[in-house]
Amino acid sequence: MIYSCYHKDIQPKVVFPKDCLCSANCDLNLSLDNQFNNHTTSIQITVQERSEHPLISVDRPWEKARINSTVVLRVKNKWQMWYEASDEAGLLDNFSTYLCYAESTDGITWIKPFLNKVTYGNNTNNNIVISGLEIGGLHGINVFYDRSALENSRYKLTFIQPNAAAFSWVYGMSSADGINFTNPVLLLKANSDTQSASFFDKGKYKLFVRLWDGGSPGIGRRTIGYSENTNFGKTCFPMPIEILAFDRYMDRDLYNSAICKIRDDLYLMFPSVLYSSSDTTVPYLATSSDGLNFNIRDEEFLPLGKSFDSKGIYICPGAIPGEKENEYIIFYLGTSVLHGSDPSIQSNLGAGAIGWFKILIS
Repeated sequence: MIYSCYHKDIQPKVVFPKDCLCSANCDLNLSLDNQFNNHTTSIQITVQERSEHPLISVDRPWEKARINSTVVLRVKNKWQMWYEASDEAGLLDNFSTYLCYAESTDGITWIKPFLNKVTYGNNTNNNIVISGLEIGGLHGINVFYDRSALENSRYKLTFIQPNAAAFSWVYGMSSADGINFTNPVLLLKANSDTQSASFFDKGKYKLFVRLWDGGSPGIGRRTIGYSENTNFGKTCFPMPIEILAFDRYMDRDLYNSAICKIRDDLYLMFPSVLYSSSDTTVPYLATSSDGLNFNIRDEEFLPLGKSFDSKGIYICPGAIPGEKENEYIIFYLGTSVLHGSDPSIQSNLGAGAIGWFKILIS
């Protein structure tokens, strides 16, 4: 599969609203003073390989119901995966989940080590990093490696917790090893009811969240919002602005952002489009030269598979350099049940597994 993408850099001045609701001190003067730059870039993206079978699937009691949001990093030649999982008790509550951990030496064969951190079934013989039941809720996880931070806080975790005022707010934690996370902080006092994406880039922490064009969760269609901050947790992020919506089709929502930075002048976004007619989710491709102004292609990027990914694909944030120049490895969550399927039905249990694909950019 080859995709030729043309994106034009039109970079207007963008000023974030100054009505941040956070009780902490906020960066209210945040603005992007970009000049118009009429430069057109041609990018060709080739999908080279794709897994036919899952790398990670449900095989532990605490995962029995489903595997959800996932992210993969390679740090110092060590492959690390964090994924959200639920047992049957958490089926009807998205926040009663477990943050789980796996690791690999090659990105293909993964193990789920016993971490001895969280008690499940009267013992700690599991790969659970954090229990949402113990911290007030956990959903929509993302982990990124922050090379600008001190060594004891280079792994950054973002997640959402329920809030009566706005359904869910975005929180963060830090860790030295990606396993022992501490010091939960409020990052964004605004709703984002799915997996957020975040990373440190050009001196700023960038946060990509879900917005609803009707103004409230569940009202209107899902779109992608953006906010940024100069710190992680000392002050809250300003209220996000909408940066991408699927205006061409009223029956299609942008479910998540799945953004990755390839280089300083190329950012890729793989938002899963939720089709209201079929209740399936399929990734599209959007490109940008500044990480803010995106052009979305009007075609599916990664079609549904034939097994674990036959009803939905949600690409994970981030891209990992491959063995070849301009080759990248990207992971995704695949599901064999429809988005709106009743999770309490026995046949829908065990949904969610992790696959991967490679792209070549030229």
